[in-house]
Amino acid sequence: MVGHPVYALLIGSNNQADAKELLHYGADEVFVYDDPKLAGFLIEPFTAAAADFINKIKPCALLVGGTNAGRSLAPRIAPA
Repeated sequence: MVGHPVYALLIGSNNQADAKELLHYGADEVFVYDDPKLAGFLIEPFTAAAADFINKIKPCALLVGGTNAGRSLAPRIAPA
């Protein structure tokens, strides 16, 4: 245990029920970006949502899934 909270970031549309489920998996808090424009994966809106989360919360580490979407998103939100 490192003493930092574990946050989950959920980006999509109509995903409030999914957010509650993430709390059962150990997330301390779930941040939800829920907008019809986020229904399908488009890199620009997802990058904007993830960047907004990062700028507001300033997490010490960020884990991104090894999916095609995650592999597209991760380099766009990585610090320069």
